[in-house]
Amino acid sequence: MGLVGRLLGHRSASDVFAHIAELDSARAVSVQSQPPAPPQLSPDGKFWWNGQAWVPVGAAQQQQRSGRSGCWIVAGIIVAVLLTIGIISFAVSGGSGAGHNTSKTAISTDSQYRGTAIVGVVSDFDISVKNGGTTDIANVTILFDDGDRFLDHYTVLTSGPCTVDKSLPGLSCGPLAHGDELKFTMTAQPRDAGNFTFKFHIGDGKLWLDEADGKGYAYSWTQAIVS
Repeated sequence: MGLVGRLLGHRSASDVFAHIAELDSARAVSVQSQPPAPPQLSPDGKFWWNGQAWVPVGAAQQQQRSGRSGCWIVAGIIVAVLLTIGIISFAVSGGSGAGHNTSKTAISTDSQYRGTAIVGVVSDFDISVKNGGTTDIANVTILFDDGDRFLDHYTVLTSGPCTVDKSLPGLSCGPLAHGDELKFTMTAQPRDAGNFTFKFHIGDGKLWLDEADGKGYAYSWTQAIVS
């Protein structure tokens, strides 16, 4: 295995440089224990015979220095590669799967709403959630955590078996066994006039749940609230 292969077998940059230092130390000991025979010099003392050609005096020292610097250049390249891999890994591991439940749950949902509402007048919202996965959902939640936050503009009056939990923010509806369906009507009173895009996720606690296709969705509707 060559120098690059040996260096890549180490796990960190410090190990790479330590290995290079060991090689140089071993080489120095070998040179001191077995001093080379004096080279055959030319009559003018400017060249020496290497067995195949006349080489200028000092070329061997230059070659040795180049060899050692080459080792450090290779080590530097390998360290740069290791650092790059670490950054890529960090970037990849930092952007995956945050906020999603990875259990074998699969939900489907349906809702009905009105396109317009009047401030102070109660509106009805029909919501259904079905657990089509293979595991139970510990606590089904309707998370108003995206778009124009529903709870910032509406006061919930009734929500079937669910209770308002502003820390979510949304509705906490309790457990839902696999194969079961939750249906209820939420009544709420708008407080603010304006054009809104309300969005929500279906979750298990604060973790979003995916549908049967393995994808998570934000469910939304637009509504004009007039005074």
